[in-house]
Amino acid sequence: MFEMFVNVLLCLVIGVCVYWDLKSRRIPNFVTLPTIIIAPVLNGVFWGLPGLKSSLAGFFIGLAVLIIPFALGGMGGGDVKFLAAIGAMKGSPFILYAAVYSAFAGGIMALGVLLYRGQLLTLLKKWIFALINVFVPGVVSIPKIDSESIDKQVLPYGVAIGVGTVFALLVT
Repeated sequence: MFEMFVNVLLCLVIGVCVYWDLKSRRIPNFVTLPTIIIAPVLNGVFWGLPGLKSSLAGFFIGLAVLIIPFALGGMGGGDVKFLAAIGAMKGSPFILYAAVYSAFAGGIMALGVLLYRGQLLTLLKKWIFALINVFVPGVVSIPKIDSESIDKQVLPYGVAIGVGTVFALLVT
């Protein structure tokens, strides 16, 4: 019964976070922070010390997965807290699946955005010429491509986290 309650609550958290990420490109603290605080308490109450440990491990794993992309400027803090909150709710085994599926969803979203904007072939051409230049220097010159417009695009990664987590809920 508690597992179903957590899954429903998780789906509500996902829905709110995805909505806000699409609306404003921000995931609000008023959703993630209470989830991060309440989830370990609930897991501890219903599952005892093993539930508390799994919840805290899930929180730290979720945090660790995205902290480096965040530190490098490629990810927002809300995304990091969102994945950490999911880890706190569902625990350590689940968060690994959710993170991997979220990465796949994010990759598919990125390819879709590049394809939609007509920039996928431009980016692939840049990568292929650069790769050739690494292995056989001087054979081809890397063409001047306006990659700044490609590099500066923002992807609402909270959506990818939501899709990946729902997929993990369905298959695990």
